[in-house]
Amino acid sequence: MKKAIIFLGVLVLLYIGTPFLVTNYPLDMKRAARFATKNAAPRSKTCCAWYVMRALQEGGCPISIYPAWAYEHVLPLHGFKEVGKKNYSPKTGDIVVIERSKKHIWGHIAIFNGKIWVSDFKQRSMNVYKRTYPYKIYRHRTLCP
Repeated sequence: MKKAIIFLGVLVLLYIGTPFLVTNYPLDMKRAARFATKNAAPRSKTCCAWYVMRALQEGGCPISIYPAWAYEHVLPLHGFKEVGKKNYSPKTGDIVVIERSKKHIWGHIAIFNGKIWVSDFKQRSMNVYKRTYPYKIYRHRTLCP
């Protein structure tokens, strides 16, 4: 029941926020990636969504805080497009959203800084869990071919 209420609340926030979103803003994903790297902790603080949101805001994206898993619905509203996984080569500013699971109810989100994936900490790889969960990669439309 509690999960259903949280999910419903996120959907309401998405619906309310949608008419006010602007996708025509100056966006600097390199600046966002630098901000994420500069502010990353040595270890996880379990605040990945907050850190990535702040990095995106620093880069010029007027985005709000949501659970990490919800960004797969929020990022497209801000001009991000899903990138195919086949022959994927990460670019600075790419964002990975890992779906939630029973063990990780908030999911995970991280940004690529050109060398490594960064969330609330500097990650060793794109996947931060012991097993692989479904994920999507997003890139802002201004960086897509």
